[in-house]
Amino acid sequence: MADFRVDSREVWTSAKTVEHINAGSLQRIADATELMARRHLDLIRERDEYERRYKAAVGRERALERKLSAAKGQITKLRNAAKKEQNHAE
Repeated sequence: MADFRVDSREVWTSAKTVEHINAGSLQRIADATELMARRHLDLIRERDEYERRYKAAVGRERALERKLSAAKGQITKLRNAAKKEQNHAE
């Protein structure tokens, strides 16, 4: 079978029919479309990966904020208890 893609790029003579040239150009268009679609899918995968990483980082940040808040609460609780003991001792 002739490679009409190559034929459609060349300067053609009457030996090659217009149908052959059109078939080759359509095949080249299909190839280019497939390449664009592949790149598009790569971009979608990359975006999804960054989105996953972002959500994981936000989750870690929120967990650390809760831990810090809880630790501050415990410090305040202990500080108040120590003041209470000190007031009773006096």
